[in-house]
Formats: sequence, structure tokens, C-alpha cells
Amino acid sequence: MFSTPRLVDVSRQDCIATAFLDVAFAGPRHHLISVLWWPGLAVLIGMVTSSVTLGAALLVLGALVNLLWRTDGPPFFLFCLGFQWCFIVAGILYGLLFGVALHAAPGNMDRATMLSLLGLLAIAVGITTAQLLAAKHLQHSLVPSGASYNVERLFVSVLGLFWVNWFITLSPLVMSWTGAQIVLFALYFRYVLLAVLFLETFRQRHGYGYSIAALLFVVVPELASMMSAFKGVLFIFVLALLAGWQRRPQSSIAHGKNRRIAILVVGIGCALLFSGMVWEGVIKPTWRPAVMGGIVSGTPMERVSAFRAMARESSRQFSVSHSLGALTRRMSSATYFFSLTLERVPAVLPYERGAMTGRALRHLMKPRILFPDKPNLGSDSWLVRRYAGVYVAGAESGTSVGLGYMAQFYIDFGPVVMFVALFAMGIYIGSGFALLKHVAPSRQFYFGAAIVVAVRQLMTYEGELAKTVGGITMNIAVFAAVFLVAGSTLHRFFVFRRRVRGAHSSLQPAARLAARHQGEW
Repeated sequence: MFSTPRLVDVSRQDCIATAFLDVAFAGPRHHLISVLWWPGLAVLIGMVTSSVTLGAALLVLGALVNLLWRTDGPPFFLFCLGFQWCFIVAGILYGLLFGVALHAAPGNMDRATMLSLLGLLAIAVGITTAQLLAAKHLQHSLVPSGASYNVERLFVSVLGLFWVNWFITLSPLVMSWTGAQIVLFALYFRYVLLAVLFLETFRQRHGYGYSIAALLFVVVPELASMMSAFKGVLFIFVLALLAGWQRRPQSSIAHGKNRRIAILVVGIGCALLFSGMVWEGVIKPTWRPAVMGGIVSGTPMERVSAFRAMARESSRQFSVSHSLGALTRRMSSATYFFSLTLERVPAVLPYERGAMTGRALRHLMKPRILFPDKPNLGSDSWLVRRYAGVYVAGAESGTSVGLGYMAQFYIDFGPVVMFVALFAMGIYIGSGFALLKHVAPSRQFYFGAAIVVAVRQLMTYEGELAKTVGGITMNIAVFAAVFLVAGSTLHRFFVFRRRVRGAHSSLQPAARLAARHQGEW
């Protein structure tokens, strides 16, 4: 399905700066229109809507695409930062389309949106810089992409690892043992095998039924969650699909491949948008209190049955306008709180001068397994109460409302130095993924692990700083440990081998496809 990846050999560049510019502004230089059409469109839309913020948002989106979408795998960085981009611009876009303010007495939403967009850009530049430096100085011993894994064996393994979800709810964090977080992130490795199954299915053009069956097998029990956890599995599926997209297809076959991927991704995106509207508009207001209050309990399948019944009953009250407004209000809440924070800091409260960043670093440097008395971070609602001045629900009601890590960097450093901190955060994230690539036994396992880490840890704009950095670090560390201990064993177990007559003892289906289609569908 996928063409053989074309890696950028940064080691042949004269310097990192040259490589960075080549990556950031890649494109046919002799076609000026291919470089300027998106900025021109962004400026035009900004003029038509009389919104400088919307035009700037589109410019930032184009920059993110050029910085983060490589041709050698799934665009997990772009996908996650793009998802955050949607949360940042949701409130502004809704107001322009419908002329309605979603939040009472909003602060400076335009300024909060602009700072957040520039923050995304700073993170993307940091990630790209770290990836380029890693490509220049780290030697990756990954198995060539022609090596293929047995789809049937991956499918059976996924079923074997996820069957328990149908009968009990796994919650390692309720254990008193200090290594509970390690157990939690080790359980996340099951999703790596699921991602590898999706990637191999689409690459080999074989076993689509296995992927669909595995998708349903994993998603159905997660409907019992009160946090809409099922969407993460769908995001993994979408990223596996996007791994085959070619930004500049050179043949009709490649164009056809892109067209099929686009249809599937748009279809899944529309389904997710609709399900988000239904969830925020009619299901969440009744389902989550029922779960938290103990009204809904029992095994996952019993809770799924209750969810189905409640969803059927609640769907009768569905209204497009109400549900769209509820979803957009939910998405734009962190930007709204940021806008209120801009009015209170430093006018009412002084800058913290790095106190929150220091708190996150201290939390990171003290792993709970070595420091069992380390306090839990708890609910994030106190940040919103203190810095945004809004008394939201908190720990007393089992709720956590996020202010957002960008607002925390602003509170720490102000509207200029915060971008230096965000750039450093991007460097840290990119370096962590480079380490994961360095120890992964194959490209497929690296892409699978990177997809899972990105979807689990990088998609939340409203995430608290210490929890976000700690989650990324712990997730990468556990996955890297698994690769170091059992990576070669996993590779040998899943690698596809077929006995044939003649001198060759094995034949890779991906190699046959590459020979047949010259690397394309």
C-alpha cells in the first residue's frame, strides 16, 4: 500500500540551518504559486472575514504542515498539534460563523488565540530542530521497511491482550503500589500492537477484515468509559491511514491512493464530529453523573448496555444548534480561561517567574517508585480559580478543569519568554521521540509506539504542564524499556516468513508489492 519511505539525509546537509530551511519551506522552487497559494488564501480569508486572527491561524496551520509532515511515516506530530489548533480557533471561528459569543464576559480572545497559535509554532520548530539534530548525530538500527509482519498473528495477539477489557475495568492507578503508573503505561503498549496491525494491513493491502474486527473489539468496551476514551482508538486508525498519504504524488496510482485515503479520513472525521456533538450535547450531561454517582456500575459489558440504552433515550433530545454550541464551548474553554488570565496577570496577580515550570521539573525528577511519598498533582481546577478568576468545579466534586499549559507558561514568563520555554518543550518532545526511534526494533514498531504516545499525551491543549511533561516522559521511558528488553523478540515473533521452493527461504509481501507497483498502490 505504501511507497518505500524517502528519508531526508540530514547528514549530507552543510549545516543544521540549511537542513531546517529545506524542510520548513520544501516545495518546487520553480513554481512560485505552489509556495504562495496557501498564504495568499489565508490573507484573503482574513480580509473577507475582517479577522486578522483567523488569517493568522490559517498561516500557522500551513507552517505546521510544512514543518511537521514528513514523507517517511504517519504525521503524528502534525495530527496532534493540528488537533490542538482546532481547540484554539474553535471559539473564534464559531463567533465569526454565527455571530454569537459562547462564553459570558470573555476576555481578550483574539490575543489568547494569537499567543496560543504562536506557541504551537514554537513547539513545532523545537520538535523539528530536535529531529534534525537526532538524524545527524544518532545512528538508527531499524529494520528496513521491506520487512513485513504477520497480520494474522498481530490480530490474534491484539485479541489476546484486549479480551480482558470486556469483563473487568483495568485501573492500575487505584492500587496503592508505587509502581502503578509503570503498570498503566505498560498496558498502553497493547495499543502499539494495535497500531502496528493497522499499519501493516494498509501497507500490505491484506487483512482489512482483521483490522476492522480488532478496531471494533477494542472500541466497544471503551464505550463504558465516562471520558469518551473510544476516540483515541479511532485517532490511531486515522494516523495509520495517513501514513500512506503522499504530499506530492507523481502518478495516477498515487493520486488514486490519496483520494481513497482522503475519503476515508473525511468520513471518519465527520463521524467523530457528529459523535462529539451527540456526546457533549445530550449524552455527557446524563451519562457522566450516572457513572460518577454509581447509578451505572457492573462489568464493562453491563455498562456498555446501559450506555446504549441511555444514548438511545438521550438522542431523542438531540438538536444540531445546541449540540454544536456545547461542543464548541467545550473545545474553546481553555482559550477562554487563557483570555481571562491575560486580564488578571500581571494586572492583579504577578508573574510567577518560573514557579510552575519548576514545579513540573521537580515532579518529573522524582519518580514515584523511588519517592513513594511524592504528593499527587490532583485536580487542575485551582489554576482556573486562581488565575482566570472563575470558580469552576474541582476536586470536591471529582472534577478537574484545565487551564492549559500555554497559559501556565504565560503566567510563568510573560508573553515573550513563554515562547522560549515552548521551544524548549518542543526540543524535549522531539528528543524523546528520537530516543524511541533509536531503540525500536523496526520502523513499524517505532511508528506504532510514536502514534500511541502522541495520541495519549500530545493532543490536549488544556493539559496541565507537569502532567503533560510527566506523561510524555513516562510513556516514552516505558515503551523504550520494552523495546530494549523484548524488542528483538517481538520483531522475530511477528515478522512474516513464507516458505517457498527454490533458493530463497522467505519472501516479503511488501517487497513483491513494491516490485509490482514500483512502490505505490
